[in-house]
Amino acid sequence: MAAIAELPFPKSKKGMQAFLGALNYYNRFIQNMAVYGAVLYQLKDDDFGH
Repeated sequence: MAAIAELPFPKSKKGMQAFLGALNYYNRFIQNMAVYGAVLYQLKDDDFGH
């Protein structure tokens, strides 16, 4: 989680999509990653539009 937390927060919708795509790699290593991912996907929609 520390490596993920140190990543800069994306500033665009495309950047957020790339960030979320990179998180898919960690999905198998982090318990309950779907919970964290759901929050980030909601941020993508709220902050960057559909």
